[in-house]
Amino acid sequence: MPQDDAYPKNWRAHLDAMRVPASCHTCAHRRFTTLGCDAFPDEIPPEIIRGRHDHKTPYAGDRGVMYEPMRQRPQRTKTTSRPA
Repeated sequence: MPQDDAYPKNWRAHLDAMRVPASCHTCAHRRFTTLGCDAFPDEIPPEIIRGRHDHKTPYAGDRGVMYEPMRQRPQRTKTTSRPA
């Protein structure tokens, strides 16, 4: 196994980011292009990432934005006739 110094100094933070709690995956505020969300644009705090704080309750610095489930898209229904 490679030594720790073979990886970037912040590799542990990146591994933590990959272990995002299930609630983050279903949150309406999640950003898929960064390690952040609307509450924490730069980076979600480790306490939330590691599941030590449920973000359904306020957390310091969250700017009043907390977990909110994504809305499901309505299912398309099949139409029996085509528009003219």
